Amino acid sequence: MGSHEMKSARLHTKGFTLIASLLLLLLLSGIAIGLMMMVNTEGKVGGTDLQNNVAFHSAEGGIEKMASDLSATFRSAQSPTTTQVCNLGGSTYQPTLPGVTWKDYAVTPSSGCGSSAPTRPTANWGQISSGPNQGLWAQIIPVNMLATAALPGGQEVSMTRSAQVALIPVFQFGVFSQSDLSFFSGPNFDVAGPVHTNRLFQQRMGPRVRLARRSTAHRLESAGQSSATDRINALRNRVVLTRPGAARADRMKMI
Repeated sequence: MGSHEMKSARLHTKGFTLIASLLLLLLLSGIAIGLMMMVNTEGKVGGTDLQNNVAFHSAEGGIEKMASDLSATFRSAQSPTTTQVCNLGGSTYQPTLPGVTWKDYAVTPSSGCGSSAPTRPTANWGQISSGPNQGLWAQIIPVNMLATAALPGGQEVSMTRSAQVALIPVFQFGVFSQSDLSFFSGPNFDVAGPVHTNRLFQQRMGPRVRLARRSTAHRLESAGQSSATDRINALRNRVVLTRPGAARADRMKMI
């Protein structure tokens, strides 16, 4: 009797161990499948996020390319035609980026493009509202830029930018120089109007130049005097540095 009860207990124990092992195996299998799904999901999300960033920066690069081409057009032609401005959105000007398709790439003046548009972009006479030339009167041409970059995975980013090309009459400047602008020995003096040079703004030994208006230059230099550091720091507070050729004697830069 006792031997039969012991054998029955062993059989029940073996059955429970088998069931517990199967349950544990099922649990571990579920955890493994869950981890694999999570890793796959994270990989897909990471890849999608990477492609979204590529599309975003591609669209941003397209906008910057348009702005650069627009600035170069107004530097090379005193008064470009509407066709010249609108052609900046053509395929020959589109940047070539691996895997990127340009669904939209357009530069459009406010007066529009096409046969119904005027020969030259319409300009409005008014004051510049911001930037180093703020307060000066100019012919202001509003221009809109649109770039839409698409990737093979379906990611797509559209970006727009509104710019103003300001054509500033040069007589509003106190001093305007196409080349280096240097101040040598002489009395201290004030410049009431803004100063601009496409090259070097240089202050030599002698006068202390006081600029009443915010001015622009490609580079600053103050030499030949013990107070050169103090003077160049004072000039930096009034002079905005720009790149060479950012302005012309008859037409100004894009703001």
